[in-house]
Amino acid sequence: MGGIAIGIGGYFQPHALGEGYDAIEGLLHGDFPPTAVVSLLVVKLLLWAISLGSGTLGGVLVPLLMMGAGLGALERTFLAGASPLMWPLVSMGAVLAGVMRSLLTAIVSSQELTHSFACLQPLLIACIVAHAFSVLVMMRSILTAKVA
Repeated sequence: MGGIAIGIGGYFQPHALGEGYDAIEGLLHGDFPPTAVVSLLVVKLLLWAISLGSGTLGGVLVPLLMMGAGLGALERTFLAGASPLMWPLVSMGAVLAGVMRSLLTAIVSSQELTHSFACLQPLLIACIVAHAFSVLVMMRSILTAKVA
């Protein structure tokens, strides 16, 4: 059932399937209009939840990066930034740091995808705040929830 649902979602939003690095790059550089970003975010979130819930194969790192970059692409439309990459980069790192509780992984993965050192300070602040918030609020990270 999970595979069928994922196939249906992929039919409506093909960018939500596969590795996702091409979609992340498009989100970082503003290649998607806001309506397409919202569509991609909703479909990716649903497909990711269905994939994890049904036990089918699916990753955690790249879907979180994609959803974070999508949120940042939406933020870029109404928030000012020093660089066009700033909000997608900051949101991508913060989502990863908060959900996975892996601060250094979030910073290094986000920085590796963009190579934008101009946005390093906001990225560090966002990742530290997201990580601290998730430690205070969530009992476990998504990586240790199944083990527990």
